[in-house]
Amino acid sequence: MPYGTQVAIQCLPFPLVIVRVFKYVSGIYVSHTLQVTTQIPDDDIDDIVDQVLSIILTDGLPTPHERKTRALALWITSCQGLPISSLSRKKLKVSTVLKKYIAHDVRPNDYLFVADTLKIVDNLLQQDSLTFISAIHDIFPSLLSQLLSLDSDVQHAAARALGALAISARHPACSLRTQLAQALRDFVDSHVASKSGKDAHLSQPLLSLFTSALDDNSPLKPGSVGPCWAISVLASFVVLSDGLVFSQKRFLKFVVKTILPIMADKKLIVRGLGSRLWRCLVWAMFRLGDTSKRGAPQDTHIYDNAFALVNQIAQAGIGSSLVYGLLGEAPSDTEHNMSRPVSGHPDFPRAIHVLRELVKRPDRDLHEESVALLATMTSGIGSSRGSEHRGSRKWCLDRLLEPTLFDGSILRVDPTESQWEPSTTLKL
Repeated sequence: MPYGTQVAIQCLPFPLVIVRVFKYVSGIYVSHTLQVTTQIPDDDIDDIVDQVLSIILTDGLPTPHERKTRALALWITSCQGLPISSLSRKKLKVSTVLKKYIAHDVRPNDYLFVADTLKIVDNLLQQDSLTFISAIHDIFPSLLSQLLSLDSDVQHAAARALGALAISARHPACSLRTQLAQALRDFVDSHVASKSGKDAHLSQPLLSLFTSALDDNSPLKPGSVGPCWAISVLASFVVLSDGLVFSQKRFLKFVVKTILPIMADKKLIVRGLGSRLWRCLVWAMFRLGDTSKRGAPQDTHIYDNAFALVNQIAQAGIGSSLVYGLLGEAPSDTEHNMSRPVSGHPDFPRAIHVLRELVKRPDRDLHEESVALLATMTSGIGSSRGSEHRGSRKWCLDRLLEPTLFDGSILRVDPTESQWEPSTTLKL
């Protein structure tokens, strides 16, 4: 390896023991010191990145420990050991790495490679989503297939990558929302196909997987494919569908069939996470307006059915979020407010329906919530400053989406032992 490569490797942020292991498994000589007194030029760093990616891509490396060398190169990339700026300049080669280990058939002894590659996807989307989201889109169906892997580490890495993609797809500059939603719909359709007979479960691997994950005996421990994993994946599915979930019968049936057991689970922590998941459905309902503006014909029947579904749950601030969203300026607005007379709003009857349902529930907190909502809706009536008062109360639609569902938090932390607890109310 060139001297410049040796020096640049020394400045990478991984422990000295890893450098020694890298030397041992690949026969590459590097200095034992990690202290570099001179600034490494970008060209040299780019050269290092290029060579690390080449190690990952090259079959038949001239080393007695080929698999260990490749695994170590993947690990260095997956743990953010390489500068994102250099990886961005090597976008084409990075895309080839992703396809090599995610978009092709994988042998059982390659699961470690796949898990680390999925971690690379997660890190790339977190650090520079707009640069890499097109490359991720190319392997999106294969990424979804990794959720069905026989290895739990791969399934968890796929869930985290999916969450990062769901967050990235919400970026205003993302132009691939429709394509991602359609690819997700096709994946779900192909894995929940309806068949009868004793082998029906074989044609519905996705539904069988979620049924197993949501079983009463499924553990909540980190690393297990249990309720937390299922909730995280479902949240990503709903957000990536971008409202399409309500217009596709089979997709919607799958989501409802998996989410309702979560809302009725015996464990308080699972029901609390389920409320956050339900808010994602509320968010998706308000996205129906956006999808119609992008070319799909607006179907009032679909919107009515979506509203009827999400209005079945009112606790945990869901009723409030429905009212604020319904009386916002428009479903496509990032920030909603009640700046115009609410009685003349086209969704005013739906908002009143939600308030009536809140009052009917045998829950004092919901009653107080409905009173507060009614006070906000009627504040300023009879005053020339009423519109200004209502307009000062803004609500952001994206606040419905709880970050812990998408950033991997509920996959890494045991909710039964940590100090973190799901919120019971939505702060508006």
